[in-house]
Amino acid sequence: MQDFLHMVTRMHEENFSRVKEVLRESQAPCGYFYPYTNILDDTIPGLAQLEDAGLNITVIYTFGEEFAKKAAEKHQRKIVGLPSFFENPSQISAMLVHHLHWQGALGPLFEEKGVPTFFLDSVPRAASCSNYYMQHLNVLYDAYADFHDADSRQAFLGGMLGRVTCRWADFHFAPEPQYFLAGCMPSEGDIVIDGGAYDGGTSAAFASLGTKVYAFEMDRANYEKCRARAAESGFVIENMGLSDHSKVEHYQAIDTASHIDANGNDKAQFISIDEYVEQKGLPRVDYIKLDVEGAEYDTLRGAVKTIAKWKPRMAISAYHLLDDIWKLQQYVKSIRPDYTFTFRHYKIDVHDYWLNDADRTNLRNFELGELIPTECEMVLYAH
Repeated sequence: MQDFLHMVTRMHEENFSRVKEVLRESQAPCGYFYPYTNILDDTIPGLAQLEDAGLNITVIYTFGEEFAKKAAEKHQRKIVGLPSFFENPSQISAMLVHHLHWQGALGPLFEEKGVPTFFLDSVPRAASCSNYYMQHLNVLYDAYADFHDADSRQAFLGGMLGRVTCRWADFHFAPEPQYFLAGCMPSEGDIVIDGGAYDGGTSAAFASLGTKVYAFEMDRANYEKCRARAAESGFVIENMGLSDHSKVEHYQAIDTASHIDANGNDKAQFISIDEYVEQKGLPRVDYIKLDVEGAEYDTLRGAVKTIAKWKPRMAISAYHLLDDIWKLQQYVKSIRPDYTFTFRHYKIDVHDYWLNDADRTNLRNFELGELIPTECEMVLYAH
């Protein structure tokens, strides 16, 4: 209870709206990190909005010193390369960062130098997150209290707090690879449902454990990426999405983030897990993994018979919608009260996507690796 109340206090006192006002009123010197080449265009994207809000942006950081010199000459601003920050981090009170794609990996480096770091891409959602969580403290506490291990509680509280404060430092990331938490993994001989297969990487990893995997990917382009891997690794791949019943839906194709959208240009067939199990005559289901871009709740509704009968272990993405962090747990518990729940938050492994050659070079130069902290990839385990 004490940790939960402490988190609530911090959400109120350290939400980004309040922090921004403190920075504005104090005129504390702020740094703004922007790595992209359009810093050489007529404007520096996002900068005017920050300065219009009254923030004192004294230094703009980018990667290379030569690139920074050219930008500084063009904009008549103090623009320096990132190595200059490490030489004198104390010149700024806060760092403001666009963390699109992989730039989140820099956050811990800034924090290690004692500079609070805020990711701007989540700022528009921070106030709505804070209001929503404050309105649902009872159900959030119930979900929190249902976790019996310290890491789950830390990850759960950090997941809420980081969304409100817009700081990487407030999240609590797990060390193990995503979906491979000891005690919550599929085992040899298991029958596995993998909802949201993308390129089949997770399905192949599950299959390598000696399981029989039935994977689902609604996006046609992603399905095509997955087919060769499925043939090589011996799992079944279906060009269908998962939901609460059979239907055809429009979707928006966005690579890893393809999702149901009534205005999308593409269509896909959907099926429920219960229907699929019956059609295929599966003798049981031992494990379910879901990362279906906000359709997790509907997919669980379509798996009631399967969950009630066999109590499969599950790994469910719990971050696409604000209420996922408690609603999914609550629903699973309504089907089988005997489930135990664990919660983890993972960095995104960008080894085989997101990165171009320049990105990889920058990551290597700063020894950042390819695990990127974001507010995504929160996983609810049911076992």
